[in-house]
Amino acid sequence: MNRALRADDDLVRLHNLGIAAAGLGVVAMGSAAAISLVVYPASSALSPTYDVEREYSGTAALILDPRTFTQMRNVPVRGTHRIRVEQVSGDRALVRDTQDAVAGEAHLPVLSRLWSVDRHTLDGAMTASTDPQGTVVPKGLTFGWPHDASCRDYQVWIADIGASAQARCVRREQHGGIATEVFTTEVRDHPIADSARATLPATVPVAVLERSTAGMPVQQAQLRMAVDAGIVSDPVRLSYSYKAEITTWVEPRSGRVVDEERHEVRTVYAVTAATLAPLTTIQDTTVRDTPQTVAAAVAGAKAEATRTRPYGPAAQLALAGSGAVLLLVGLVGYVVARRRRQPAPQPWEEADATHAGSHSAV
Repeated sequence: MNRALRADDDLVRLHNLGIAAAGLGVVAMGSAAAISLVVYPASSALSPTYDVEREYSGTAALILDPRTFTQMRNVPVRGTHRIRVEQVSGDRALVRDTQDAVAGEAHLPVLSRLWSVDRHTLDGAMTASTDPQGTVVPKGLTFGWPHDASCRDYQVWIADIGASAQARCVRREQHGGIATEVFTTEVRDHPIADSARATLPATVPVAVLERSTAGMPVQQAQLRMAVDAGIVSDPVRLSYSYKAEITTWVEPRSGRVVDEERHEVRTVYAVTAATLAPLTTIQDTTVRDTPQTVAAAVAGAKAEATRTRPYGPAAQLALAGSGAVLLLVGLVGYVVARRRRQPAPQPWEEADATHAGSHSAV
């Protein structure tokens, strides 16, 4: 009987342990769900204090001096690109994008844009009536990638043309001492958007255009013939186009841009009654982030990835998997204990058994 009681005690413990393990499993799975739905999105959202300045340098094969409208060739280019969160409202942020560059000795016009973006996806987010005038909702990524970016195609916003283009993931590689995904974006020749023409002249006198095409006798002759024929007015109405090839290195866990190289070409056209007549290239530049900027971006990406790693997808999967295992083990223990456990003998049953035994002995 003692052996039976001990076996029964073991089954009781197995039963209780099964319930405890199943309970812990449910708690772990619930915690994983809470981290996935609440904690991780909050920790990986664009910070209200985000303020990053990137420096780049390169060469202008050809660029128009905005002061004199004359061409400069093979001059150095250096500039800064600053991204700063100005305002946060829930899941939406207003982000100021400012670029300032110098070509040779000429200071190029400062470009300043204000994006309304989702703090999680970094895609455009609907504006509010209280937003400053000129706030743009980009149809794609503008300054970075979302957390846990994968090697797939993304839509990126090209401000110069006011439209999106496709950033294609072409490979994974170590860059700056860190694992990155490499994206390439090709922007085919496209009219520059009205919103991007604020720093470009809408008209220019013929004499100025003739100076800007110095050394290009064919273009000068065509321009003079068009003016004499009345096809082109003086001053000449202008239109512009933009094309680019962009390579971007992205640290996927943090979504930080580690490095970027851009080859950009802008062309000016004379507006005629019938068509657009190409006049000259006003910008042909190739620039890339400086080594100091790459090093700072790598450090920032590592810090961001470390900060969010305890709540990231890998941690969520491990917690949910552990919870599922505990729940399964607990249920198995509970069921086994229930099936094997026998009801304990009652006192009157033992008395009946003793009485029956004494009768049989007589």
